[in-house]
Amino acid sequence: MFGIHPDLRRFVAATFLSTAALGLAGLTVLVAAATGVPAFRAVPIWVTVVVAVVFLGVAYLGTVVAPGAYRAASHVVSSVRPIPGSVVLRLESSSDSTALYGRLDALESDRVVQRRELPLLLPRWDVAPLLRAPAPVTVYLDPRTSDIVAFRTASGLLWCIPRRLRSA
Repeated sequence: MFGIHPDLRRFVAATFLSTAALGLAGLTVLVAAATGVPAFRAVPIWVTVVVAVVFLGVAYLGTVVAPGAYRAASHVVSSVRPIPGSVVLRLESSSDSTALYGRLDALESDRVVQRRELPLLLPRWDVAPLLRAPAPVTVYLDPRTSDIVAFRTASGLLWCIPRRLRSA
């Protein structure tokens, strides 16, 4: 977890461990099919290969891409001067998940930033007081891409899910 902000370590560790287990399952499926394990004889080889490739692809995203993206975000937060602004948060709850979104409402800068809604990681602290009304924040922008990396509130940091993980 070198270079990853303490707020993100729980997310990165959970992602890393669960996808590493999926990668091991993918390798196990490949080895079992290649060695002729009886349970795999009835399964067409192309199905086995597709399943293994999907498992290994997801494992790559979770063990390589995600930690790299959050390491880069951590570097931005530790090295860039934040810009004052405000954000409007929205919590979306359903029967199987809860998602937090933030939309930049104002930014005290001449930098061009898209004001679209961004998915955020759910923090450990209560976000209820910040919902539905513009909340004062400082905004961390990646100097290379102008992507919003995080919002600092009075309660703590709100981390945006990196763009390369949103489109994955």
